[in-house]
Parts: sequence; structure tokens; C-alpha cells
Amino acid sequence: MKSHYDQQIITDGGTETFIKREPNEPVSQTIIRGIAEIEGVPECNLSPLYNSVEPELLNRLMKHSQRHQSDLSIEFTYEGWTILVRGDKEIKITDDALNCKNS
Repeated sequence: MKSHYDQQIITDGGTETFIKREPNEPVSQTIIRGIAEIEGVPECNLSPLYNSVEPELLNRLMKHSQRHQSDLSIEFTYEGWTILVRGDKEIKITDDALNCKNS
């Protein structure tokens, strides 16, 4: 299934997926949309994001970071994936199982 997401295959056999935010889309929604697309399931089939991170706080922190051009990044796990959010409007999603193997 093709999507408009950029995928980069790295040499260790793992996949990093970079999800670009839509204009005015909250960071939390971008994460949910990205995971649902990767897993090929409807967004409503995912567990609540608040089980991993507080969505509204994440949204506010990232807005504040962008507004003040600060270098903020937040990393957490959700649905078996490692999520890295940076203030540059790009979100990196990596298979958590691959991260454990490489540690």
C-alpha cells in the first residue's frame, strides 16, 4: 500500500519511517495517523496515546518549541514503536523490537 509518507531503509535491516505533519495537525494526531498507516489498521484500533504520553502536553510542548525555535526532542514508545518527535515538524517512527536488538 503506497502512502505519502517517506520511508528510509537502513542497512541494519530495520526501517525508520518519517511522518510529516499536515498543516495545523497536532503532533499527537500525526503520531496516531502514522502508526495506523504503518500497521495498516484504522486509527480507532490503536490503544489510546495517553497510555504512553500525555497528548495535550506533547502538543503544547512542541508548539512552544517551534514558536521559540528551541531544540526540543521527545522520545517514547507506543504500540511497540519508538517515536522521536523533534521541533522540525518531522516525526521518526522506528520498530521498538529492532531498537532492543541493536542495544
